[in-house]
Amino acid sequence: MGIQNHYFKLPAGEPNQEVTACYTFDAPVHLTSYMPHMHMRGKDMKYVVVYPDGRQETLLWVPKFNFNWQTMYYLKKPVSLPMGTKLIVTAHFDNSDKNKHNPDATKTIRWGDPTYEEMMIGWMEYYVDAPSKGIRPDAAATASRH
Repeated sequence: MGIQNHYFKLPAGEPNQEVTACYTFDAPVHLTSYMPHMHMRGKDMKYVVVYPDGRQETLLWVPKFNFNWQTMYYLKKPVSLPMGTKLIVTAHFDNSDKNKHNPDATKTIRWGDPTYEEMMIGWMEYYVDAPSKGIRPDAAATASRH
């Protein structure tokens, strides 16, 4: 699953633009991996959870993101999150001429597939212990085949 923001704007010349995205889990889950994804202007990305009781915890922080070294972070032990937990992904971008990897610091940048544009995706993998209430496992399997 990707927690992403498609609506950001990186102003031309801006050295530290913050972009956020958020997802609220509607069931208890167990996170098993993370993979921050940005392009050439990406500086850092952080995954923070806000539990239903208001507690906050940083799950991952990549302080020096490098497009050429994108990594999937597999957890030794899954992180259990209760239903209602919010996962906030925060990224910073450098769209200035001080960023030696920036294809063009004179352009305002938005979401786009090519690497000369940008993306902001906090990928993660997780599993759920049981299917949602009211759905029998055999019924869900049958429904997905039709």
